[in-house]
Amino acid sequence: MTKFGKLVAPALASAVALAATMTAQARDTGRGFNQDAPSARSMGRATSRNMHDYRPVAIPTKRIGKFRIRADIRHLQREIERAAAWRKLSWREAASLRRDANRLERSYWRYSRNGLSRREASGLRHRIARLRVALRIDMRDRDGRRG
Repeated sequence: MTKFGKLVAPALASAVALAATMTAQARDTGRGFNQDAPSARSMGRATSRNMHDYRPVAIPTKRIGKFRIRADIRHLQREIERAAAWRKLSWREAASLRRDANRLERSYWRYSRNGLSRREASGLRHRIARLRVALRIDMRDRDGRRG
């Protein structure tokens, strides 16, 4: 082997190895920008892989503000629809829970028109918690009626 080949072969091999490690580091994790955020699977949410494993997800409501309240209301509406689709609720229970969730959403929009006061936000959070408990109870009783 020539002197040139003895110098170029190791340099080429190290360049290839370096390029391989750089592409491995730059791969997309599929979790967006926040790499420290827990994934849907670790939070117990139903994903396409574990749709058979349905459990309602507890959403913390520590943040005070209209955005957290609105998100909690939307989450409750999705949970009601999901439980009805999975037949964990009868159509009557689902209709009653949907009606309560819609009333809660209308109250939120009525209150937030002029800005939420602490008292209004507290009342909405209390109603969200009550509706979440009612959903959990209705999913477990299997009698086809509320209460």
